[in-house]
Amino acid sequence: MIQAKSGDLVKVHYTGTFDDGKVFDTSENGDPLEFILGSGQVIPGFDQAIDGMKVDESKKVIIPADQAYGPHQAKMVVEVELDKFGPHAKPELGKRVHLSMEDGKHVPVTITAISQTHATLDANHPLAGKDLTFNLKLIETGAVPEGYHQGCGGCGGGHGDCGHDHDHEHDHEHGSCCGGCEDK
Repeated sequence: MIQAKSGDLVKVHYTGTFDDGKVFDTSENGDPLEFILGSGQVIPGFDQAIDGMKVDESKKVIIPADQAYGPHQAKMVVEVELDKFGPHAKPELGKRVHLSMEDGKHVPVTITAISQTHATLDANHPLAGKDLTFNLKLIETGAVPEGYHQGCGGCGGGHGDCGHDHDHEHDHEHGSCCGGCEDK
């Protein structure tokens, strides 16, 4: 039976859950996730879990935070005065917004607290610091076709800036296995 190896184009169905069993992301109601194994297009633990799997094999893995989105870093949490949001903006608890930096870059942040005068913004990935459980099934593996284009470097070509192929649902509030879904 064919096994997935680094450099292969793989298709995987997955369901990601937290410790309490709550699903944060799944491909089960759509197309499988497609990516080049070992290319860094998905979180390291996801890549490692698929490496060596056989077509039609299923397994459950727990990916520790350090092999997923890393630890939650306090230095990436800041308080900003509410008037910095502009006169028409209404900050909402839990909302993902883009913070404009002085160099012109935009950083996705989550509003984690709001007081009368300030909002707390967290630039950590929403899944940072969390161990993640994935139920995986390898659907297909093989050589990358000549001229294959992965999209913008994400998981499969078309989920906005994360590269998934929008045919399956993702809980973008929490991110996804590709590591690039931010503000959908």
